[in-house]
Amino acid sequence: MVGIASDARASVPPEGSPRLFIAYTGSYRLDGDIFVTHPDDASRPELIVDQVRRVEFDGPNRMTVVPVSGVPGYGGIDFVWERIG
Repeated sequence: MVGIASDARASVPPEGSPRLFIAYTGSYRLDGDIFVTHPDDASRPELIVDQVRRVEFDGPNRMTVVPVSGVPGYGGIDFVWERIG
């Protein structure tokens, strides 16, 4: 498994926050509506911790994963996957 999250702004304002980039790789498991990632390497050392998310299926081609626990000090990011092909 590889997870990557990035800030897709076309440009960063001079007073704006720095561009976000997070990446990690490792294994995962899905137990019903609970998705657990177990990183073994990451772009930042603090990301190498099990991360637990709740999966919400929004239809046959779309799902959202919402953080439950994981990286201390991070509020978490909701990820949305949508099949487009």
